[in-house]
Amino acid sequence: MWPASHEWAASTRAPGTGEEFSHTIRCHRAVEAARGVILDLRDRGEIGDDAFFRLEEELEGTELSATPRDEVVP
Repeated sequence: MWPASHEWAASTRAPGTGEEFSHTIRCHRAVEAARGVILDLRDRGEIGDDAFFRLEEELEGTELSATPRDEVVP
């Protein structure tokens, strides 16, 4: 899915500028936080596997839609 954290951070900089693509970064961080929440809900038995996997698919879609095309690895 995503490259290692340091690789991901480097890949979110505009070539030659050092500027981060803030929307992409914010989205990635929000998805990471949401993943932590749904994992916790599943671990506590508040949601089942079906709900967990459905939410995970939604998060993957959100993550992919926020990722620039040239950074998506098939």
